Amino acid sequence: IKVRVVANNGAQLAIDSSLRVLQERFCKDEVSGAKTPATKQAIGHPIETSGLVVMPEKALPQSLEVGEGNIRLIRFPSLVDAGSSVSVCLFADEHQAGLAHLRGVVKLVMLNSLQQRNMLRKQFDRFVKQNALKLPVGSADFAEQCVEACYVEALGSVKTVRSRETFERALNVAKSQVVGIGDRLVTLLERIIVIRLTLKKRLSALSSAPGYLTSDVASQLERLFGPNFVAESGVERLKDYPRYLDAIELRLGKAPFMGPKDKIDSELLAGYWQKLETFNSAPQTSGAEGNTTKFEELRWMLEEYRVSAFAQSLKTKMPVSPARIEKALERLKANSRGQ
Repeated sequence: IKVRVVANNGAQLAIDSSLRVLQERFCKDEVSGAKTPATKQAIGHPIETSGLVVMPEKALPQSLEVGEGNIRLIRFPSLVDAGSSVSVCLFADEHQAGLAHLRGVVKLVMLNSLQQRNMLRKQFDRFVKQNALKLPVGSADFAEQCVEACYVEALGSVKTVRSRETFERALNVAKSQVVGIGDRLVTLLERIIVIRLTLKKRLSALSSAPGYLTSDVASQLERLFGPNFVAESGVERLKDYPRYLDAIELRLGKAPFMGPKDKIDSELLAGYWQKLETFNSAPQTSGAEGNTTKFEELRWMLEEYRVSAFAQSLKTKMPVSPARIEKALERLKANSRGQ
């Protein structure tokens, strides 16, 4: 099946067998999520609204139909983080709607738990001030990342939070748990940033270590501690960081006598990372439904494989092997093709 895109005067703008490619080219706002004001006004669905600081009075349906006559489209209503408030917007992609809804619910809960939010913000501001020289350079608003991560952890799944009743239950749970989560996160961060710094110093001192080893470990640390590592990893994944760092410590303890398998596994992992990053940067795959989740699963699978390959004495969180990684890559590629 071929899809044509035509201008108002009837001139053909593009033709392709992939609807996703055309959406990426001509409907970027639609693919990424919330409508622009012009699009929102054009659709004019009564469920869409903005400036909310409380849950809408009427429960949000999982999906609804928009359009008139023979042109009927399925859309997915979601809460959307709008900074100092939240909005209700319609999404064409159910998965993107779910991702936006999580952030929207988190923001609405934060807006309705100011005491807990302020306590967390002060706690993490103090943490940043005390550990400024230990934190990765360029960490974007680290304190706010930590605050939001605590709320995400406290709320868990928010798929069912679509009414005032379910929102109030989620809000009460978050209020009771989020400060305690913040205390535990501070303890965890204090531990892992010190280990990170120790590993970087040790890496610099390994003058006799193979070049591929120091390069591989340096790249791993950069991926684990990127500018948004707290937001991207979340509290649950951060709990695995001590094990990942211990695996690096055990690996470096063998230097410079690494053995041939160490290099083979390093090259294998480098190949997987290249495939993953090439896939993730391709515009025709970035918006495919479910790709974000599958990409993240594979990303952490590679981290677990490092534990299995370089620190066998430490247990992995999941069964992992080259065969399983290859299958996960194939599933990711198949999902991007809509199979």
